[in-house]
Amino acid sequence: MWRRNDTVAKQCARIRRDHSKVARALMADIGRRRLRAAFLVSESSKWSCQSLYEEMERASPFEPIILVTADYEGRSLDERTAEKVARTLDFFQGRGMRSAPAYDMANRAHLDLRRFKPDLVFYQQPWYLHSSQSPPSVSRYALDCYVPYSIAGTSKAVQEYPATFLYGLWRHFLLSDLLKREYESWMTENKESLVVTGHPKLDAYRERAQNDQHYIIYAPHFSLKGSLLRLSTFDWSGRFLLDYARSHRQLHWLFKPHPDLRATLVSSGEMTEVQAKEYYEGWSQVGTVHEEGDYFGAFQRSDALITDSSSFLSEYLPTGNPVIHMLPEDMTPQNPVSRISSAHYYKAQDVRQLESFLDDVIVRGHDPLREERLRDVAVLNLGEVPASRRIINYIEGGLRAGGWE
Repeated sequence: MWRRNDTVAKQCARIRRDHSKVARALMADIGRRRLRAAFLVSESSKWSCQSLYEEMERASPFEPIILVTADYEGRSLDERTAEKVARTLDFFQGRGMRSAPAYDMANRAHLDLRRFKPDLVFYQQPWYLHSSQSPPSVSRYALDCYVPYSIAGTSKAVQEYPATFLYGLWRHFLLSDLLKREYESWMTENKESLVVTGHPKLDAYRERAQNDQHYIIYAPHFSLKGSLLRLSTFDWSGRFLLDYARSHRQLHWLFKPHPDLRATLVSSGEMTEVQAKEYYEGWSQVGTVHEEGDYFGAFQRSDALITDSSSFLSEYLPTGNPVIHMLPEDMTPQNPVSRISSAHYYKAQDVRQLESFLDDVIVRGHDPLREERLRDVAVLNLGEVPASRRIINYIEGGLRAGGWE
């Protein structure tokens, strides 16, 4: 556990000792049995390690398992929490993936992960973790790793990670050296946890899907005015885009909202519950509403993206397709990777510019920035070896070499 009165440095030293003890045990075991790698997931829409799970299953000394938990915000959880856990568990079991609940739905309690005997635990997000399932606790019996569910587009988001998470990790797998240098510039402890491997989400582009749908994707972020992130343009673009889609039904629309958008529309006062419900239903009437985690197939079967979501600016880049990037008035500054990824997107700051790009780029197919955009893909560190294999090689190689005393 993270002790309140200890300094960050002292806590990190204690956690490093725990990691060393666990690593020594695993170095002795790796040739004798398959090591269990648990992926802690709270919602399917944030699942980002499909390729890593599959690569472990196919050819590695690791046995993967999905542990479905519940987000914890310091208060008692209700029936809806159990229903969400059940839905998320159904998502993975429906895919035939090894999975189990790490949340007791009957008693509304988080389970100690030790009962699943993990050797490694992979996190998808740093927030809403119950203390018993957080890195300071897990580090006593497993190597805790972090593969972010998204490719963050801002520095602000990662700088606000809880210290108990960021400084409690054994390894934090990063997209690129550019991103690693940015982390190192402000982290005060645990810089040795940072390892560059590329992001396994982008492994999806190694198997090209036939574009038989030609989707025009609208992917709005949830950070409305007043949010710390300040990315959303929904106040001026959200209703307009639904009206535009209604008047351009010849296009194949796909609505891909951030998982938190609907709740935020209501809590912020932007819409009532009835209005938010009608808005989502409006999109279902003109196209497809996509709220599950596996969206790279949709990306590859699309012709363009309209978004204010910072992570999609990088994640969509390998398609080579045009992006209309909607900019809020006081946008949170982008990190270096996001700035390069979005350098040759079409920037709209108001409805007039947005409509102009929709007519010219989407309807008429005029894309003068395409060739420059294709060169920007290099910032994503795709490489010849998939990121999932690079992560496996790093962990397996270190354990077999006995290099983590």
